Amino acid sequence: MISLKDPNNHLSNLQDIVSNPKKLQFIEVEGPQTARAVDEADLVFSYPHYLRLAKTIDPNDALILDDNTNTLYSILFVVRDDYQQQHPEKAAQLEKFIKIYQTSDKVKQTLNSEIGEKLWFPGWK
Repeated sequence: MISLKDPNNHLSNLQDIVSNPKKLQFIEVEGPQTARAVDEADLVFSYPHYLRLAKTIDPNDALILDDNTNTLYSILFVVRDDYQQQHPEKAAQLEKFIKIYQTSDKVKQTLNSEIGEKLWFPGWK
């Protein structure tokens, strides 16, 4: 349908389209606005949490969902390289929090309930 300068670049945008033989029209909107565009467009690409929060469409009804082997957009916890040296007490607290977050059944249940069981996955596995 279209060709991109670099098909592997997940940050591609409209300027990266090098071929559009069917003359498809694209309209860029901010992420949260994609949920509102559902009624205005033939096809919408969006992150499931925007659709779920807006309650405009059930993201589980999507034509295509990314599989959960691509950790590019998974939930991750990161700090600066020097954080532990600069803030040892806070780093210890963060480590404790992260361990609880990653292993808690209650957290998993909340994520399943609030985001959707098939719509999130941990990046730490």
